[in-house]
Amino acid sequence: MKSKLISTAVMGLSAFAVGKAVELAWKIATGNNPPSAEEGDSTTRLLAFAIVSAAAVTVAQRFAAQKTNQFIEAHGL
Repeated sequence: MKSKLISTAVMGLSAFAVGKAVELAWKIATGNNPPSAEEGDSTTRLLAFAIVSAAAVTVAQRFAAQKTNQFIEAHGL
């Protein structure tokens, strides 16, 4: 049970951190805030941002899950 809580917390934190990093990278790369449907941004920009965000979060969560499982096994949690 403890290991599931640890894994959930680590994956949630990694998703949040990577999401913020993607937003910052988008702003640096484009000079604009990330697109939003409320602001009337184009579908192309929304889709591009969604794809980049989803890919980055997926990779980060996969890495976090692997490292968390290794830590849990090594420390007998």
